[in-house]
Amino acid sequence: MNVYSNKQRWKRVLLVAAAVIVVATLWYSNDIAQRIRVEEQTKVKLWSEAIVQRAALVGYTQQLFEELGAEERHKADRLADAYRLINNPPRGMDLTFITDYLWSNKTIPVLIFDESDELLYRVNVDRGVNLDSLKATMRAANAPIVFNDVGHTIYWSESLRFSELKDVMQDLIDSFISETVLNSASVPVVMTDSTRTAVVHFQRVDSAAVADPARIEVLLADMASANNPIAVDLPGEGRQYIYFADSIVLTQLRYYPLVQLVLIAVF
Repeated sequence: MNVYSNKQRWKRVLLVAAAVIVVATLWYSNDIAQRIRVEEQTKVKLWSEAIVQRAALVGYTQQLFEELGAEERHKADRLADAYRLINNPPRGMDLTFITDYLWSNKTIPVLIFDESDELLYRVNVDRGVNLDSLKATMRAANAPIVFNDVGHTIYWSESLRFSELKDVMQDLIDSFISETVLNSASVPVVMTDSTRTAVVHFQRVDSAAVADPARIEVLLADMASANNPIAVDLPGEGRQYIYFADSIVLTQLRYYPLVQLVLIAVF
């Protein structure tokens, strides 16, 4: 009888010990999961704030580039005016300043052809450039200046600096999308146009879902219910919206305690 009682007592002790271990394990694992969850949420918050700040920086840079571009366009227009003035100068006007101004041009591409359409001079144009293609581009952008007395025709275009500014701006936009919005995100991301229906970019999202209008509509609705979409205004792109969901790790952590309980119940 004593042996049986001792066995029962030990069974109760072991059962209580097992229950304590289970509770302690659940508490500890849940505590770890909660810490990871908070860390993941913090990362997502910092990522979304970085998008807003970087988008503002892109907008400010675009404004600055537009001002610089306006100055460069103004220089190109003044250069064209100088050529026109030389073509038909007022009587008795000293053209020394005008010619000095023309020779000081270091940024605006200029091509000068004679009446036989042979190239006379090139200014700020590389040797390897296709002149026929460049001349056609210049003619489409700005009306050529014709010197009827000597049969010379001048073609010109926007300054090299302005072209470089546009390239830099486009690189900045591409960098913003690829590095800040997509590659640095640890969460599923979908970027749409202003209508919120056409997908422009996406990351960590099933491409089949993106290609299916019905599925992407549901996905965007789910993302919007979980996190408010981020609106960004990109130069040349207009307003776009960034939808994002919780990370896969965060989603799995939500079900981690439940999975533990199921496994314990099974065994």
